[in-house]
Parts: sequence; C-alpha cells; structure tokens
Amino acid sequence: MRDLGGIDPRAWLLSGLAILGVPPVVVGVSALGVPPLVCGPVLALVAAFGVVRTWHVLPAALAEPVRGRRLLLALWLVLVLVAGVRTVRLSVFMHDAAAADLSVLPGRPFFRTHACLSAYTEASRLARLGENVYDPKAYENRKLGRLEVDLFQYPPAFLVMGGVLRLGSEDFMVNRAVWFSVQSLGFLVVALALALWIGGPPGAWFAWAIPVVWIATPTLLCLQLGNFQVSAFAWSVGAMLLGASGWVIPAGALLGFCAAGKIFPGVLGLYLLARRRFLSVFWIGAFALIWLVLAIAWFGMKPQWDFLLFQVPRLNSGAAFPWLDDPDTAGINYSIYGLLLRLRALGVPGMTREVGNAIASAYGAAVLVAAAFLGWRRRHVRLEGHLERWQEASLWLAVLNLGSLRSPFVPDAYAWFGTIWLVALAWAGLRHRTVVVSLAFVVIVLGLSLVVDGILAPGQATPIWMILLTLPIQLAALAVNGWTLWASAFPSRAPEPSSTGAATEAG
Repeated sequence: MRDLGGIDPRAWLLSGLAILGVPPVVVGVSALGVPPLVCGPVLALVAAFGVVRTWHVLPAALAEPVRGRRLLLALWLVLVLVAGVRTVRLSVFMHDAAAADLSVLPGRPFFRTHACLSAYTEASRLARLGENVYDPKAYENRKLGRLEVDLFQYPPAFLVMGGVLRLGSEDFMVNRAVWFSVQSLGFLVVALALALWIGGPPGAWFAWAIPVVWIATPTLLCLQLGNFQVSAFAWSVGAMLLGASGWVIPAGALLGFCAAGKIFPGVLGLYLLARRRFLSVFWIGAFALIWLVLAIAWFGMKPQWDFLLFQVPRLNSGAAFPWLDDPDTAGINYSIYGLLLRLRALGVPGMTREVGNAIASAYGAAVLVAAAFLGWRRRHVRLEGHLERWQEASLWLAVLNLGSLRSPFVPDAYAWFGTIWLVALAWAGLRHRTVVVSLAFVVIVLGLSLVVDGILAPGQATPIWMILLTLPIQLAALAVNGWTLWASAFPSRAPEPSSTGAATEAG
C-alpha cells in the first residue's frame, strides 16, 4: 500500500513537528522587532525547506509505525492540525497579552493573568537592587502590563536565568515571548532526539506520539505560564542523552543548572553516581557550583543569605506557600503534601501540617534511596539495544516525576507533564498496540490532562466530588511512575539483540 499522498512518512513526521514549532518561534522573533506578517511566512518557508532537505537522513525505521497505514497517518495529521490550531491560538496570546480569549483555559481568570516567568525576571531585577527576593511584599499587588507578578521560590542560582533574559531586554513582554520560544523548541528537539536515541520500534512509535504530549493541557498551560517545569524535564532528559552519547561537559552544564535551580533534577546525578558514571557526576557538580558562583558574582551574597536565613525556614514551616492549606487548594495540589490534603478533606484524622511535612520529607528520602538503588542495579547495563534504551529513558522520566512531587505545592496546571511524557513512552514500548490499548492510552492522557485549578472561587471549600475525582488520578500517576522504577530494577523482558552497535557510555 502506498503512503498517503505518495510522501514518505518521515517527511510527514517532520512537517507535523514543524507545524507545532514554527508558531512559538514566530512569537520569539517578532518580539525582537520583526513584524509577524514578515517573519511568519519566512520561518514557514525555512521550516519547509528544512523538512525537504533533512527528512531522508532520518532512520527508515522511523516511518514504520504508519507506513502503509493511510488511515492511521490521516488520523495523526488531524491530531497535528488540531494541535497546530491550539498552538497558533496560544502563540497569539503569547505575542499579545491582551488576547487572553485565545489562551489555554480562557474561561478561568487566574490563567488569563498569571505568569510564573514574572517571578524569575523580577527577582533578578530586585536582586540587583539589593532587595530580598524572597520577601512576598516585593511582589504583592504588582503587575507587568496585564499580567500579575508571581512570587520567587527558587534557590539563588536560578536568578541567572532571569538575568540572562533581562540582558536581552528589560521588557517583560519580550522576555515572555522569547522564553515561550525557547521552552517550546527545547521540548520538541529533546523529544525527537530521545526517539532517535532509543531507536527501533519504541523510538519510532514515540516519535509519532510527540504531538499527543504537546497537545495535553499541562504542556500548553505550562508553556503559557512560562513555568520552568517543561524545561526542567526537557533539559534534564537532554542532559542525560548528551551524557549517554559521550558529551559529558555540556550534559553537566544542563543538568547542573537544573539541579542548582530546581533541585529535584539533582536526583539524576545520584542515579549516575550509583551507576559509577563518575565523570558525568563530576561535571554535574562542577557546573552546579559554577552556576552558583556566577549568581554570587552577578547578584552578590545577599540572595544567598536571604535564602538560607529567610526562605529556608519558611519552606520548612510552609510559610513560603501561604495558600498551602487554604480550603480551595486540596483539589489542585498533586504533591505528596497535597495527597495529605485530600485525605484531610475526606475526614481522615491526624492529617496535620506537621504530619504532612514529615511524610513529604520521608518521601523525598525514599526517592533518593530508590534512585541510588536503581543506579546500583543498572550499573552494568550498557544501553546497547532499543529495549534497554527505552527502559533507561522511562526510568529518567519516572525519577524526575517522583522527585518533583517532593515540593510542598505542585499544581495540576503542570504537575503531570512529565508523567504524560512517560505514559506516551510506555505506550510506544508495548509489543502490541491494539485499538483498545491505544484508546486506554488516550483516556489516561486525558485524565492526567485534567486541570481543575481556577474552577473554585478563592477560599471556597473543595467539594468532595473534586477530591474523589483527583485522588484516583494522583494515585494512578504515582502507580505508573512507581511501576516504571520497579520494572527498571527488576526487568521481566530480556534485552533484544542490538543491530545498531553499542551506545557510548561516558564516565
């Protein structure tokens, strides 16, 4: 059977990813002064030229999932077009904050005006002025245009990111547009690179599943908010790919920044340490220190002392998240502490803040132990076959997902982005993808994409129906990630023979 339109599926795949990637790039370029009506057509032509010139260099196996399956390819193209329309709508909003009707979840006022990125850029500005960047009073009742300024909750090394954005422009709307482009392209590039690295049927099927991850509400909403979560996952996975391919220095730079600025990606460093990838661990630690020293040289020691003496005690007590125990947060917080809030809302006794903090701390320690154990168990794995690489990539995502839930507050707006990515990867690795199994995959993605934040009025008690809806989602997501780690530690499938040769393992 001939391919749809007589076009090789690899060309369709790259074209589909270009449809998703071009609009964010247009937003970023236009923010630098080029009118959208000029850069839009030019970038579209550049993307089309790139597809024509490069599709044939992709592995032929990448076409196999849809080769000869014209109906499946047609359905995929419909998915891409729908995702493209959502991307264009979001891109218009990211270009012009006044176009809030085109944002993700436009019916909820909170998401029409909230911008996590504002905390990053404003904190870098305040740090240069010598102010306490962790003092909530510095951000109260402040706006940047139509968007509200968020609180800064990250370690001092993360100030570098906001500072770099402000080097390009002190206009927040320019920073917002450029960061939207960076995050969008970062995810798409890393996702495709991951598919190519895995190779074989799992890698090929995952490549075609990328638009499913992209169109999920947590992905688009996180890109809209400018929250670092998307890049924390994409850059961390990208770093692991670089390290596995022998590029340990750039891998260390990426993962070192994520660990220094976001904390939870550092669990991958512990995993690599247990795997005896000592050179990789050295560069991760070295660059984490370099980013910290750069932050000190740029912003001085005051943010460091403010973090240690002001913010850390507030993090330990929960005061850094004053809304944590509000009646309307039990349904939206998917952290381990949020699980306690759901149990409290259901009337389970003893679910106090002190108990929640203790449980969250014990959980964090358990994730570290699990990462070390997995690294030790897999210290001799050489990642030569497609199955081994697929299992390794799944492990990376599961460790990141579980590590991210240690934070006291993980809102549903982006909590399950990494788990959706993992579910798509799990589906790609199945031996048999029947219609029923694929429908189950879609249902799971839809469940993980559910966002109830913004439905309740501030201070309104979370209704029982919302708890009963979100609690199974949280438990299921934890189970998916936990099972992935278990399967990685105790695999039941023998690795298949490698036909591509061994991947380089550095360190």
